[in-house]
Amino acid sequence: MKEWALAIVVLGLMLIGCKNVIDTSATRASKLVTLADAERILDGTARLASERSGESESLRGGRESRCEYVGAGRATLTVVIQTAPGEESARGAYRESRSGLGSFERIEEMTGIGDEAFLSRGPTVRRLIVRTRAVVILLEARRDEGGGPSIDEMKKIAAHITGRL
Repeated sequence: MKEWALAIVVLGLMLIGCKNVIDTSATRASKLVTLADAERILDGTARLASERSGESESLRGGRESRCEYVGAGRATLTVVIQTAPGEESARGAYRESRSGLGSFERIEEMTGIGDEAFLSRGPTVRRLIVRTRAVVILLEARRDEGGGPSIDEMKKIAAHITGRL
């Protein structure tokens, strides 16, 4: 009986440990940008389609959390939160994110959000990238049918995120 009770306690501790590894990150994308946020940006109902967290594939030594919300008419909101090992590394990732934006009609600097930010606009896509200390935040919204995603909501949510980090 004691062995069985000990096994249950150990299993319980393992499950608690796994949950903490997955769920308690302050930079989990779907925690920072909720379903309600996605619906305001996409101007309609949406659902969480995918989510993952782990080591960053593009930022050496960094962590990354990403999620994608899908709405009506092929509307999508992709959220990527990259945590760099240091502020200089995050600055480099932010600068690199500005390259390859030739397909966007307009790129503009944003003030009052994080340490530095820019918004790029295309016919059906809006991309807001913000750096605050060692964290780089990407919000990319697409709406193929009927107007563009809400830029004002993207800015509000990004400002809220930077205030929480």
